[in-house]
Amino acid sequence: MSKISVLMSVYKKENPEYLRASLESILVQTRTADEILLIEDGPLTQELYQVVAEYQKKCDYLHVHAMEQNVQLGRALAKGVELCQYDLIARMDTDDIAMPDRLEKEEAYMEAHPEVDVVGGAIREFNDEGTIDRVKNMPKTQEEILEYVKVRNPLNHMTVMYRKDSILKAGNYKFSISGGLFAMEQDVVTGISVQEHGRYTCPGENKHGISKAKKWMGLLQGFSKT
Repeated sequence: MSKISVLMSVYKKENPEYLRASLESILVQTRTADEILLIEDGPLTQELYQVVAEYQKKCDYLHVHAMEQNVQLGRALAKGVELCQYDLIARMDTDDIAMPDRLEKEEAYMEAHPEVDVVGGAIREFNDEGTIDRVKNMPKTQEEILEYVKVRNPLNHMTVMYRKDSILKAGNYKFSISGGLFAMEQDVVTGISVQEHGRYTCPGENKHGISKAKKWMGLLQGFSKT
């Protein structure tokens, strides 16, 4: 069986309760992660440090890497990919809530399809006030994805699981001169970054997740090597 690293990045403006909910959703997965790597992107608030300390006590496989200053998400994630111990890396935002079987399903798909480099999912977007509740589905067939990638990222980045070696060979995360995300719609274009090294494919199952306040993840589509 493969081993899985969950890669997260937190900075000082994040909501401590969202971080707690995010970490808890990873701890209760049907397939336990082998490592959770949390990048502290610069100094945090005392409230955030308290949540991190709380979960370090609860989870001996939660590893924390503190950046001396805020380098923004692109650089933070690039460093995280380098530091992750295992070849399968599941991205998780610190305002996400993962479906309990997310890691199990994504790992099963990656093991069954060794030609696939990246697999991702749909998201269910909602807010705390209950005024937003919608599902963001992504293209599934190879033809649909190749068309979609011309205008925007065909992957919900916060749902992806990818192979570390493939991402490193493609140059790791891209970022702007300032260190921010080099991407469409403020999102890391993992799929775009590896486009020259692979082709898109479709796993075929569509589950739901969330965005903004929190995000639920599920299996949707993959990105495969040629």
